[in-house]
Amino acid sequence: MALAQAMAERVSTEFVSLAERDRSYQMNALPIRVVRGHPITGGDPLGRISLRVIPVLARAHVIHCHQFTTPVTDLALLLGALLRKKVFVTPLGGGSLSLSYHVNLGRLARAFLHISEYSRTVCGQPARRNEVIYGGVDTRRFSPGPRGGRREGVLFVGRILPHKGVDYLVEAMPAHVTLRVVGPPYSAAYLGDLRHLAEGKCVRFILSAEDDELVSLYRRSAVLVLPSVYLTRYGQWTAVPELLGQTLLEAMACGTPVLCTDVGAMPEVVKDGITGFVVPPNDPAALRDRIEWLLSHPKQAEEMGRAGRRLVLERFTWGKVAERCLQAYRGA
Repeated sequence: MALAQAMAERVSTEFVSLAERDRSYQMNALPIRVVRGHPITGGDPLGRISLRVIPVLARAHVIHCHQFTTPVTDLALLLGALLRKKVFVTPLGGGSLSLSYHVNLGRLARAFLHISEYSRTVCGQPARRNEVIYGGVDTRRFSPGPRGGRREGVLFVGRILPHKGVDYLVEAMPAHVTLRVVGPPYSAAYLGDLRHLAEGKCVRFILSAEDDELVSLYRRSAVLVLPSVYLTRYGQWTAVPELLGQTLLEAMACGTPVLCTDVGAMPEVVKDGITGFVVPPNDPAALRDRIEWLLSHPKQAEEMGRAGRRLVLERFTWGKVAERCLQAYRGA
């Protein structure tokens, strides 16, 4: 949605999505059309399809699908080939029931536009049809608070899943430092294990946060940590744990230094020693060392936060992403 809004400020753009009921409205220059789609498999929201999107696709000069393996992207690729339309695809991980699992529909796309170099390397599509547009952040909403505001404690924001490595972060926490774990739990068993690990430490679980509360948490935290792993504590392997690291960008936009693991695309976002630190995964000692350094060097940490904000403004605004998309559209 945010990318479509930025695109609408530059060229005629329409945002189309599938949901449970029809709805149309305008958001500034962007017309938004929600089409009632029928789920092919159970209640999977990505598995919805409707033939009523065909006229919308047919009148477009450029079609940009923000997911790969879904029925509606399959339809867009097939219709684009039939009508000689430019169709671009941005894979965002996951997917639903799709012909692409059985037939290489990706060859019908003019190009795959990835949110990171890492995404491009794991995509499996021909190199000549892969470009990187990166992801963006709303720098008006996610912005630093008043100067001189006190920062304290450690923050994690994201889905509470084993591959996010929250357990390693809890283990790393000094007993006297507050950790706020913000995000929805997807596994009751994992959340229970985290609560057990947190016994005797200052760990607070915030399982639901409004947008304003989240921005406030970013602004007042000393560091945002995203400790994702490939191999979880349970021996489960996650091949693609982080295609970008959106919460890192949001924290940096708020002027908060960040700490992440050397996993997925995150080292593309965090400049080690400049906007924060990058440490090995599955290493609580390394996490603790960098957390303690940031807490004990507030002036240097503040400068890292400023550097992070500058980097976001230079490279990761939605306007910058829209410009990279337009360049790809013209070049295809």
